Amino acid sequence: MRIIFLFSLFIFLVNAGFAQQCEQVNHLIYDNWKDVSKPVLSNDGKWVSFELNPQKGDGKLIIYDLENRSYDTISRGYDAKFLPDSKTIIFKIKPPYAELRKQKLDGVKNEKLLKDSLAVFFLGTDSIRRFSNSTLLK
Repeated sequence: MRIIFLFSLFIFLVNAGFAQQCEQVNHLIYDNWKDVSKPVLSNDGKWVSFELNPQKGDGKLIIYDLENRSYDTISRGYDAKFLPDSKTIIFKIKPPYAELRKQKLDGVKNEKLLKDSLAVFFLGTDSIRRFSNSTLLK
Protein backbone atom coordinates (compact mmCIF):
# COMPACT_ATOMS: atom_id res chain seq x y z
CA MET A 1 0.00 0.00 0.00
CA ARG A 2 2.81 2.36 0.87
CA ILE A 3 4.52 1.66 -2.48
CA ILE A 4 1.33 2.52 -4.38
CA PHE A 5 1.01 5.78 -2.46
CA LEU A 6 4.65 6.74 -3.14
CA PHE A 7 4.31 5.81 -6.81
CA SER A 8 1.13 7.89 -7.13
CA LEU A 9 2.80 10.84 -5.42
CA PHE A 10 5.79 10.55 -7.76
CA ILE A 11 3.55 10.52 -10.86
CA PHE A 12 1.60 13.53 -9.56
CA LEU A 13 4.78 15.55 -8.96
CA VAL A 14 6.22 14.69 -12.38
CA ASN A 15 2.98 15.72 -14.11
CA ALA A 16 2.80 18.95 -12.12
CA GLY A 17 6.32 19.83 -13.27
CA PHE A 18 5.46 19.31 -16.95
CA ALA A 19 2.16 21.17 -16.73
CA GLN A 20 3.93 24.41 -15.79
CA GLN A 21 5.94 24.36 -19.04
CA CYS A 22 2.87 24.58 -21.33
CA GLU A 23 1.74 27.89 -22.75
CA GLN A 24 -1.67 28.93 -21.52
CA VAL A 25 -4.41 29.61 -24.06
CA ASN A 26 -6.01 33.01 -23.56
CA HIS A 27 -7.56 35.76 -25.67
CA LEU A 28 -4.16 37.34 -26.50
CA ILE A 29 -2.98 34.47 -28.70
CA TYR A 30 -6.02 34.41 -31.02
CA ASP A 31 -4.39 37.02 -33.28
CA ASN A 32 -1.53 34.57 -33.94
CA TRP A 33 -3.88 31.87 -35.25
CA LYS A 34 -3.96 31.42 -39.00
CA ASP A 35 -6.79 30.25 -41.22
CA VAL A 36 -6.17 27.74 -44.04
CA SER A 37 -8.79 28.25 -46.72
CA LYS A 38 -9.72 27.84 -50.38
CA PRO A 39 -7.77 24.72 -51.34
CA VAL A 40 -7.59 24.18 -55.12
CA LEU A 41 -6.20 21.08 -56.86
CA SER A 42 -4.89 21.22 -60.43
CA ASN A 43 -6.54 19.04 -63.11
CA ASP A 44 -3.54 16.69 -63.32
CA GLY A 45 -3.33 16.38 -59.52
CA LYS A 46 0.30 17.53 -59.33
CA TRP A 47 -0.29 20.93 -57.74
CA VAL A 48 -2.39 22.26 -54.89
CA SER A 49 -2.85 25.84 -53.75
CA PHE A 50 -4.37 27.26 -50.59
CA GLU A 51 -4.54 30.52 -48.69
CA LEU A 52 -2.92 30.97 -45.28
CA ASN A 53 -4.44 34.04 -43.64
CA PRO A 54 -3.86 35.55 -40.19
CA GLN A 55 -6.73 37.06 -38.22
CA LYS A 56 -5.37 40.52 -39.04
CA GLY A 57 -2.77 41.47 -41.63
CA ASP A 58 -1.35 40.14 -44.88
CA GLY A 59 -2.00 36.55 -45.88
CA LYS A 60 -0.13 34.21 -48.22
CA LEU A 61 -0.96 32.00 -51.16
CA ILE A 62 0.87 28.68 -50.94
CA ILE A 63 1.40 26.71 -54.18
CA TYR A 64 2.55 23.18 -53.37
CA ASP A 65 4.16 20.74 -55.83
CA LEU A 66 2.94 17.28 -54.77
CA GLU A 67 5.54 15.40 -56.86
CA ASN A 68 8.66 17.22 -55.65
CA ARG A 69 7.24 18.12 -52.23
CA SER A 70 8.25 21.75 -52.61
CA TYR A 71 6.23 24.93 -52.40
CA ASP A 72 6.20 28.58 -53.41
CA THR A 73 4.75 31.35 -51.27
CA ILE A 74 3.13 34.45 -52.73
CA SER A 75 2.63 37.25 -50.22
CA ARG A 76 -0.89 38.69 -50.20
CA GLY A 77 -2.04 36.28 -52.97
CA TYR A 78 -5.63 35.00 -52.99
CA ASP A 79 -8.47 33.65 -55.15
CA ALA A 80 -6.28 31.26 -57.15
CA LYS A 81 -7.45 29.29 -60.21
CA PHE A 82 -5.47 26.71 -62.19
CA LEU A 83 -5.77 26.80 -65.97
CA PRO A 84 -6.97 23.55 -67.59
CA ASP A 85 -3.46 22.61 -68.77
CA SER A 86 -2.24 22.58 -65.10
CA LYS A 87 0.88 24.52 -66.04
CA THR A 88 -0.34 27.96 -65.03
CA ILE A 89 -2.16 29.45 -62.05
CA ILE A 90 -3.90 32.83 -62.01
CA PHE A 91 -4.54 34.73 -58.77
CA LYS A 92 -5.08 38.19 -57.32
CA ILE A 93 -2.65 40.09 -55.08
CA LYS A 94 -4.03 42.40 -52.39
CA PRO A 95 -2.31 45.68 -51.55
CA PRO A 96 -0.32 45.67 -48.28
CA TYR A 97 -2.68 45.67 -45.29
CA ALA A 98 -0.84 48.42 -43.40
CA GLU A 99 -0.78 50.80 -46.36
CA LEU A 100 -4.45 50.22 -47.21
CA ARG A 101 -5.47 50.71 -43.58
CA LYS A 102 -3.48 53.96 -43.39
CA GLN A 103 -5.20 55.24 -46.52
CA LYS A 104 -8.64 54.42 -45.10
CA LEU A 105 -7.83 56.13 -41.79
CA ASP A 106 -6.62 59.21 -43.69
CA GLY A 107 -10.00 59.40 -45.45
CA VAL A 108 -8.85 58.58 -48.99
CA LYS A 109 -11.82 58.04 -51.32
CA ASN A 110 -12.54 54.50 -52.56
CA GLU A 111 -11.60 55.40 -56.15
CA LYS A 112 -8.08 56.40 -55.04
CA LEU A 113 -7.40 53.48 -52.67
CA LEU A 114 -4.75 50.95 -53.62
CA LYS A 115 -6.21 48.28 -55.90
CA ASP A 116 -5.65 44.54 -56.29
CA SER A 117 -3.31 43.22 -58.96
CA LEU A 118 -3.71 40.21 -61.21
CA ALA A 119 -0.82 37.74 -61.41
CA VAL A 120 0.00 34.72 -63.55
CA PHE A 121 2.42 32.11 -62.19
CA PHE A 122 3.96 29.65 -64.63
CA LEU A 123 4.37 26.43 -62.66
CA GLY A 124 7.72 24.68 -62.82
CA THR A 125 9.54 27.78 -64.12
CA ASP A 126 9.10 30.07 -61.08
CA SER A 127 8.11 32.88 -63.42
CA ILE A 128 5.44 35.40 -62.43
CA ARG A 129 3.77 38.04 -64.59
CA ARG A 130 1.92 40.75 -62.67
CA PHE A 131 -0.71 43.13 -64.07
CA SER A 132 -1.48 46.22 -61.99
CA ASN A 133 -4.30 47.52 -64.18
CA SER A 134 -7.43 47.03 -62.06
CA THR A 135 -9.68 46.89 -65.15
CA LEU A 136 -8.40 43.36 -65.79
CA LEU A 137 -10.05 42.18 -62.57
CA LYS A 138 -13.58 43.17 -63.59
